[in-house]
Amino acid sequence: MSIVIKAACCLFGVLVTLPAQEPAPADPVIRVSVDLVQLDAVVKDAAGRHVRDLRADEFEILEDGKPQRITHFAFVPGAVSKGATGAEKRVAALPVAAPQLAKDQVQRTVVLLADDLGISAESMPRVKKALADVVDEHLQPGDLVSLMASSGGTGAMQQFTSDTRQLHASIDRIHWFRAGRGVGPFKQLLDADPAIAARSTQYHAATEGLADLVEQHFRYGTLAAIHYAIQGMRQMPGRKALVLLTEGVGLDMLLDGVIDEANRSGVAIYPVDVRGVAFTGITAADRVFARAGAVGGRQINPTQSIDGDLQGRTNVFENSRRGLLRLASETGGVFLEKDNDIGALLANAVEEIGDYYLIGYQPQRQDYGTKFHRIQIRLKKRGLHLTSRSGFLGEPSATGQALPQGREMQLATALMSPFRGEIPTPLTIHYGPGGKDPKTGKREVVLRGQVLLDAKALEFVRQPTGRHRAVLDAVVAAYGADGKPVASQDRTFTVELDDAELQTTLAQGLFYGSVLTLPRAGAYQFRIALRDAGTGKTGSANTFLQVPDFDRPSLTLASVVFPGNVTHQYTAGAPIAFQCDAFGAAGAALQFEVRLYRGAERIYSGPALAMQAQDTAKPMAVSGDLRLPATLPTGDYAMELVVRDDRAAATQWAEFRLAAK
Repeated sequence: MSIVIKAACCLFGVLVTLPAQEPAPADPVIRVSVDLVQLDAVVKDAAGRHVRDLRADEFEILEDGKPQRITHFAFVPGAVSKGATGAEKRVAALPVAAPQLAKDQVQRTVVLLADDLGISAESMPRVKKALADVVDEHLQPGDLVSLMASSGGTGAMQQFTSDTRQLHASIDRIHWFRAGRGVGPFKQLLDADPAIAARSTQYHAATEGLADLVEQHFRYGTLAAIHYAIQGMRQMPGRKALVLLTEGVGLDMLLDGVIDEANRSGVAIYPVDVRGVAFTGITAADRVFARAGAVGGRQINPTQSIDGDLQGRTNVFENSRRGLLRLASETGGVFLEKDNDIGALLANAVEEIGDYYLIGYQPQRQDYGTKFHRIQIRLKKRGLHLTSRSGFLGEPSATGQALPQGREMQLATALMSPFRGEIPTPLTIHYGPGGKDPKTGKREVVLRGQVLLDAKALEFVRQPTGRHRAVLDAVVAAYGADGKPVASQDRTFTVELDDAELQTTLAQGLFYGSVLTLPRAGAYQFRIALRDAGTGKTGSANTFLQVPDFDRPSLTLASVVFPGNVTHQYTAGAPIAFQCDAFGAAGAALQFEVRLYRGAERIYSGPALAMQAQDTAKPMAVSGDLRLPATLPTGDYAMELVVRDDRAAATQWAEFRLAAK
């Protein structure tokens, strides 16, 4: 491989030579109609291993106690393995965009819901570490994952991703909610000293009542977050599960609605009790005194008072477990508890979402009314454990889903979808510093999104003038790591081409570019949706990016740009020109080097090249040309650019594809 690297502002060119390289089923939802009731079941043996070879005649189904004849049966294998391979970990470590999955490529759709309204300060650091570990070690290439917090801020639909960088950015945003659970998993026991109690009885009674109201409010907030997450998963493919990390959800009448929504949406709930092996006795956080005395003329026994408080704490703990157990058992999930290793519990929850049986029967009734109907699935074979849903409420769900109607609804649906649309929409993103915000004095960030549409997927209508017209709608938006939009554009544009221009456009594609200005550095998700107004077809794309702070007094790089190439696609043997602007360099001298990756393998490491700036007040442009050998295999590649000054090093990445000639 020969690589010629020319540095802008540099006084010389360098030739480096490298030898040429040789080529190296249906969703599991309780569907209730006059024709079919369908649900999923997970079967394991005594050792906890998934059982994959059962037949339909080895199952029995009862609806409200009456046997049903199984008419639909299938085993759906999952792409679940215990941990990632070394190569997969190396690929995940490369800070490049994850490929956008097609709908039929999704094996599992998972929401990781951190109940920050119900997680104490004591547990939160361990919860965040467990989430980071499971993202790195236990997610698979076919997984689509959303990470949410029950206090709000992260939307379900717009956050589903297979990009671990985006998930880590969401984890970084989760913090202990000060007004929520408190410092520890249990309420602090207050003073039982009679002298103190005599002066503070009324205060304690008032604050205790307020605390109960606040706790109830947060419990409702947690259940609302679960309900919202389930609604976001309703139309998603694959085996669907919600993993809830919490310190308890008490028995509540609102559980009925959450459970029914989960069953109708095919979402199994896997609660993880992050309290581990809970100790409900007196701790250092409690303030208690074992003194006898009188309060209000009445003799009290402080020991009995403390015992009563501790029994109340135990009752609250057991009640919070019952709520979690019910969420799991009635939606086909598993309750994971009594282990101080939160990481192990969370990993077990993710691994539980594996192989399942899809079982259906034709109902013997035309009207289900509005009452709850219990479903039981039994195994004829002994020694096996089956997990499934407990039933459903009446009011059968619709058998089909209507397509979104109208411009706004179609664009909104495409913008929120994590899947590729009918119009291929390959996306590239570049970022760099903009002007200074007049209020903060900080540099803004400019995002440039570029897509090259496949014009053959668009409808060009011949006009009376003989020209060909297509009308396109385009919406672009940038979301922060908390899921909130920070910048957006909504445009409609018309393309009119003559015969020759149309043929060229059909062959080469139609370019669309958009510019967004962001207020500050940080983690962002960029989304674009396009709609052909003539046919209603849509296309969408999204990517995650971590934008650096261009105001900091240290070496910072803008995006690597491939001038004159929107698609980042080349043929082997063709020159690849690149450019990257460096800001905040210490001094006028820089060194830089180029590394190339094919998958997880580094195929080239270039030498360190020196360059000298002519004007240190301006950004230093690092540029060069890469000429790859014609024998290099086709496929996806990543280029790493490492730039160093006297104090530090900065790295930037860019991806490109080698196509066949």
